[in-house]
Amino acid sequence: MSAGMTFVMMIAMLFPKPQEVQLLEGAHKILPDRFILLKLDHPGQILPAGQLLQAALEKIGPRLELTASAGEDAGRIGAVLWLDPQQVPKAQGYRLTITPQQIQLVGHDRSGLFYGVQTLRQLARMAAGSGQLPCVKINDWPDFTHRGRATASKFFVTEEFTT
Repeated sequence: MSAGMTFVMMIAMLFPKPQEVQLLEGAHKILPDRFILLKLDHPGQILPAGQLLQAALEKIGPRLELTASAGEDAGRIGAVLWLDPQQVPKAQGYRLTITPQQIQLVGHDRSGLFYGVQTLRQLARMAAGSGQLPCVKINDWPDFTHRGRATASKFFVTEEFTT
């Protein structure tokens, strides 16, 4: 985390701005004995999101291994990813919860999980090298079915300019 950047500043810098953000008490420390759990009957469906999360967290602290089963090591889960349209009712939506004990990311669908990881990646870039993330609860979903970025232009582009 760059000098002088607070957790509040990190949350304020997220783009696009999430629909709902609640800053929680404390910080989540990335510990070397933890792992990332891909909680799904067919974990290969969310493996790309898990790999992106793994790479993002590596910017903050030690590398966490990916697994599809916690086994008897449930107390060592550092992060868990899963899909649940009941918990996240809007398509492409996600809920990211970071507590001192664990990172939880649940998506409505794989797109939602992907966008949740993108939010976490932004936080990880801002917290790079600090060993910790802010504790936060974020609920987000798109306002429109097609995500994108609107831009404003003060120039009118004519048809002959585009051909």
